[in-house]
Amino acid sequence: MPNNLPNLSGLNLREEEVGAVAADPPPPSVSADAFEDGMFGFEAMTLIAKSVENDEVIASIKPSPMYETLPGGQAFHTRRWWFDWQRTVEKRVIGAGTWNEAAKVDGVALPPDEFFSTGYGLAVPKHGMIVRTGKKPTTKTSVIREMITAAYAHANGFGPVIYSQFYYGTQGDIATLMRAPKPPGPWDASVPPFPETGPLGGQLGSKKATFVCTVAEAWQGDCQNRISSAPANAADQFEPATFAKEFIGLCQRAADAGFWHMDIKRANMLWRGDTRPLELCFTDFDGYFCRIISPAIREETKHCCIAATAACVLGEIRCQESRATWKRYAPEVKRALLEVAGIDIDNIQLKDWCFFLANVGEKRTINLPNGSRRVLTEDSLTEEERVVGGRFRNHLFNYFVDPEDGDPDRRCFKFKEGKPLFPQILEFAFA
Repeated sequence: MPNNLPNLSGLNLREEEVGAVAADPPPPSVSADAFEDGMFGFEAMTLIAKSVENDEVIASIKPSPMYETLPGGQAFHTRRWWFDWQRTVEKRVIGAGTWNEAAKVDGVALPPDEFFSTGYGLAVPKHGMIVRTGKKPTTKTSVIREMITAAYAHANGFGPVIYSQFYYGTQGDIATLMRAPKPPGPWDASVPPFPETGPLGGQLGSKKATFVCTVAEAWQGDCQNRISSAPANAADQFEPATFAKEFIGLCQRAADAGFWHMDIKRANMLWRGDTRPLELCFTDFDGYFCRIISPAIREETKHCCIAATAACVLGEIRCQESRATWKRYAPEVKRALLEVAGIDIDNIQLKDWCFFLANVGEKRTINLPNGSRRVLTEDSLTEEERVVGGRFRNHLFNYFVDPEDGDPDRRCFKFKEGKPLFPQILEFAFA
């Protein structure tokens, strides 16, 4: 029988077996601080750390619970099986960045159909599985935050199914595994119950995760080459109107859930065309760039989130790809903003929008209902708004300036001193 855990600021956590965990987000009624604590607070993250270090894996396969560990008793419920499987399975690298490497498993290399249908109650993934592994050690806190964020994205309809997320803490852990490497064995083999977590299990702070792995459902690919002016990609381009409507729909689902992806670019969106002409989702849920705004301020930031995400993608296309490609997509995205999300870029009062995305040192005077005026500065922002604004400006630095070709045609962003930042970004993206 489940044992009820203490109420972690509204987060619905349940302990099913030794160390096992299942969780849903806190209810909308909680405060911003309670929401953040419930999602990413010490108790919630420690519980995940203890479970993973208890040889369990974190999965996100349905809208609720948002994430859960598997019940135990079968080999694929354990991180050791997954470690051995990802180490030995035939896969091909499809992408690599500074921190992560992604490889694809498909065809005969996939586990048998019963693994998905019986083990998870899911259909066999049409496009295979993606194995994403970390290339550098990082803190357990940042790893677990990314695990929670990815699970939240799937549960809210804008991220892929996650079969397994786990990590190993130290180089010694990996050395022990590799001293006696073994094939993974049958996925449904019986295994002993999960062990008790030792007294040092689940420690956070500056503790490192040396090996990090996520195994997720593969989609047909990312959007990098599907929105491109390269002649080699000419036959594979998205139809701009179709892309724009699906993209703004994706942005709207994310904004409804308070989700901001501040590392958004073509390579961090996945696509497939299985059940309709085009379906999109996000990927790469780095906890530094991806933020989940509390329900307390979602409604007042929702339109801003949609417009900012659209502007970030169009700005990345314009600066990092080409002005010609941008010209094909910008008008359709602008039209879809109005038709899908009800946002009219031409008729909004830009001075009233998104002050928390302000430039450093920017001020704004607003008229209050009682007839007085108030000067907004960075000190007026909540901590949530301050963090999102900082990540937004970081994104601009990464993708709106300094392309590889040196910007000979002056297509990238140039900030105009003395003018609010966000209206400049919308003008750059949509004008």
